This record gives sequence, structure tokens and C-alpha cells, in this order.
Amino acid sequence: MLSAFTTSKPCRYAIDMKVAHECESQIFSLSDMHTHEVSLHSILFTASAFKEVCQGAEFSLLTRFHLGETLRCIQQSLQDKSTATAMATVGAIVNLASAASSFGDIETARKHMDGLCRIFELRGGVSPFGTAPLAEMKCQRIEICLSMTEGRKPRLLPDIQIWDSFMPISAIYSPPESTFLNPRNLTPDRRLLSIWTDLQYYSRLSNEGALIPPELFLFISTTLPNRLLQLSYDVQSTSELMRLCMLVYIKSILFSLPGVGRRMSYLSNNLERALQTFVPLDREHSTFLLWALFIAGGCIFEDFDGEWQREAIRETCKALGVTNWMQCRELSNTLLWIGDIHDPSAKEGFMKVFEAI
Repeated sequence: MLSAFTTSKPCRYAIDMKVAHECESQIFSLSDMHTHEVSLHSILFTASAFKEVCQGAEFSLLTRFHLGETLRCIQQSLQDKSTATAMATVGAIVNLASAASSFGDIETARKHMDGLCRIFELRGGVSPFGTAPLAEMKCQRIEICLSMTEGRKPRLLPDIQIWDSFMPISAIYSPPESTFLNPRNLTPDRRLLSIWTDLQYYSRLSNEGALIPPELFLFISTTLPNRLLQLSYDVQSTSELMRLCMLVYIKSILFSLPGVGRRMSYLSNNLERALQTFVPLDREHSTFLLWALFIAGGCIFEDFDGEWQREAIRETCKALGVTNWMQCRELSNTLLWIGDIHDPSAKEGFMKVFEAI
């Protein structure tokens, strides 16, 4: 229960922003629920499926019934030109894709998104929806999840015109009294620095229990991962490890259900290679490596069983003089870290690594 209320959820802030500026019918297209059978079944399936997955249960007969009815109605709608591109059809497919991506069923999510992209082509793009912009945000979120899994540039998101930070330019340079690690010592790339600054600001607000500006959350959940997925660096560079770890950090906020990280093969494979080839040059780079090992282990690998992981953590802790979890947490907190999200898995991993000695 505590996790349900303290974990940042995309819909919470997206809805907050829309409610503040638009009427209810523009957000959800509620009329679809009583005029289109497909909308009702897809909503009931999604709600029931999420509940059962969170409880660790198999899909019930009722959940499977609503899934079957949703698929039947979608197939029926796609065979009729007048309903093939209707918002009710789009919304139902979005719900199925959202559920599949959240449960880690990447193949099914990809098939749904491929179908949606074809529908969007017929509609003239994503933005011309005019109603129910929540569907647009969900589509973009799912595309980001798939892109993190496959290592490709997201579809359905606008081209990057500028690389400005959400924060003022002055915020990119940490003040002398700041407790955060200075990212300028890790990379000279201003694009990475601006992204790091926005994520660091989000970390600070989250750890302080402050209200997250809806615009900031949407910026972090769509714009920033899109930017990171457009970049690439040498696999042995600090910049590449920094880019990958920022994607992991964003993933930990947006897609937190167990098992999703392990299925993100692009992030998993590239992180393993980057972490094993990274050689810290000084204390700050060692601190960065320690953080990277724990955020990757907790959010992507979802375990600390690899011998190379354990050895790297032990060696890095020794170099930093870290002998207990609280010291490790204190160092991790100088980078991108949200206690409610990252502490539990990292603490468990730390104990497992050092109990195995």
C-alpha cells in the first residue's frame, strides 16, 4: 500500500496537468464508454489485469473474457472503414499495448504499436486527435519503453529542435555548497549535462516530498528519454555509461513492475558491456561507477547474481572506503537517486554481495 502511494506514476501527473487546462471529455472521451463496446471491454480488461498482476495472480476467467471481447471488437472495427481509425478503436489498442508493455510482453506491445502507427498514418499523425490527449501520451510512453528495449529511436515523438534544459542555464553548474556530484567532471557534453540537471532536480523534489510540477514530469517522461535515445558514444566512454544509466533512471520511474527491466535487452546488454569496461580515473568516477552498478542491478538486471557484478561492487567499495550500506547510500544519493524507488533493491543487493564473501 505504501509503495502504491509513494511511487511516482506517469498517469498521476499527466492527468493533473490535463485536468488543470481541459474539460473531462477532452481527456478521456467518456462518451466512448457507452457508445462503443470495445472501449468498455478494454478498460475493464486493463483494470482487472493490472490488479491481478500486482497481486501475483494469473488472469482470471473474467479478465480473459474481457480480453477476448476486446480483441473481437477491435477486429470487427478494423474491418469497417468508418470505425477502423475511430478514437474508440485507437483507445482500445492503446490500452492493450499499455498493459502488454507494463507486464513485460514486449512482442505483443510491439505488434499493437505497429498497428497503431498504421492507423496514425491514416489519421494524419498523432497530434490531430483533437480529443483524448491521454491516448497520445500513453502511445508516446509505450514507444519509449519499446525503444529502451530495442535500442532504436522512438516513433510518434516530435523531432528534436533544441536541447535546452527544463531548468535555467545557471542550474547546470552546481554551486560550491551542493551535495550533488558535479556532472561536469564526468562529461563535457552539454546535452548530457542539461539532461542530468533536470533529472537531478527531479530527484531532489522527490526525496523532499515536494509537489512535482506536471510539466517537469511530462518533460522527463517523454522529451528526455527521446533525447537520450538519439545519442550514442563510444562503448568505453563515461558519456555512454552516463547516457545508459540516465535511461535506466527514467525507466525506474516510468516502468517499475518486476520483470520489465530484465526484458529490456538493449539496456541490459549494453550496460553489462559498458560497466565491465569502465575504468574509474579518480574518486568521483569511482562514486559514479558504484551508483551505476546499483541502479543497473536494481532496475535492469533485477539481481546481483553476476560474479562480475559482485566483484566490481566489492572493488569499488574498497576503493571508496565503503564498509556498510549507509555509506553506500550516502554516495549514491549524490547522483540520481530516489530513496523510495531505489533504496529497497539496492540495499538488498548490497547485503547479498557482502554476505557472500
